[in-house]
Amino acid sequence: IMASCTRSTLSSAVHHDIRKSAVNSLEALVRGTFVADASHHTATTADDETNKPQTQHSSSSSSHFATLGIQPSFAINRDDLKSTYKTLMNELHPDRHMGKTDAEMEALHDSASAVTRAFEELSKPHLRAMHLLDISGLPLDENDSGELVGNEFLMTIMMVRENVEDANSDEKLQQLLKENDDRVQQCCVELDAAFEAGDYATAKKLSAQLQYW
Repeated sequence: IMASCTRSTLSSAVHHDIRKSAVNSLEALVRGTFVADASHHTATTADDETNKPQTQHSSSSSSHFATLGIQPSFAINRDDLKSTYKTLMNELHPDRHMGKTDAEMEALHDSASAVTRAFEELSKPHLRAMHLLDISGLPLDENDSGELVGNEFLMTIMMVRENVEDANSDEKLQQLLKENDDRVQQCCVELDAAFEAGDYATAKKLSAQLQYW
């Protein structure tokens, strides 16, 4: 993916609210009692049972959103995400837990690793989309990506790559980069709409396309 994008449908939180949410998440994370929000991806009636969520995971390891204490959504405010991450990591810093037992320090270390992993994956649109599909019970098998996107799309990808290889100036490369950024932005807009509508078949196809850009 040549660019990272996000379209925020979440209102910006003030620092106090972000800190409160993050601290509450931290307390639950250390206790190992996170439960993913099952209502966000509840399966709806559909003719094709393969295109709707089958399983809603509830363990803390299954949801990066739960780890950070935020609602599952493709649309994420990048600044709020970073603020939540920094707050959690500050609370988990070893200097704030002097006198803890070795077992408690190890648990804090594991929690910090989980928070970092969640932040890194949710920061990237393609990984965020794949994670949403995974916790909805419809994981994307990258081996099936070619079949999902179709031959026409793959031909477009080949043409784009040829154009990059044939570019003979920085100006031309910048133009191609801008065009690709626009494609990523549009794909993210459509992905957000698909997830919000519970259209997982479309979300799966768009997630497969996004990994090519």
